[in-house]
Amino acid sequence: MAKGLQRGLTGSLANASPALVTIFLILFMRVPFEDSDAGMFIPIFSLIFTYYFRLHFPQYARLWLIFLMGLLEDFLGGGYLGLTSLILLLVSALFERRRNIFLQSSFLTEIFIFTFFSLAISVVYWMLASFIMADFLPGLPFFFQGLMTALVFPVYVFLIGRINKRVSI
Repeated sequence: MAKGLQRGLTGSLANASPALVTIFLILFMRVPFEDSDAGMFIPIFSLIFTYYFRLHFPQYARLWLIFLMGLLEDFLGGGYLGLTSLILLLVSALFERRRNIFLQSSFLTEIFIFTFFSLAISVVYWMLASFIMADFLPGLPFFFQGLMTALVFPVYVFLIGRINKRVSI
């Protein structure tokens, strides 16, 4: 009985490891910086998590978890609470309907698709934030954040792949 419980706990920890690593990265990247403009260089790890795991391993990326990651990003980043969650849930809905189209590509193609996708999401985020503020916000910080998210994507996937091999999902 004890070995079965240990195996069950190890399996649960292995299944939760991608989400735990993502939450750690979200928390780690929000360490206070001296420069107030440094926030535009922080990638949106919850978007990377949502994109990669809703496509490849949807059983590990539950909607409630994606929603909570979006709230965490907004709360720590000082953004509009719920805006990132809304965008992530819209991304999840898109993948729910068009998952087969995205899965038919190589990893290099997936990087290019995610780059385009990340920049498009940054434009949507900028438009929604401008709508909430009832004024056009500067678009450059949103663009840089989308670009940084796209640049971090291959490193994140490599890191998660190595962790998954270690804990053997």
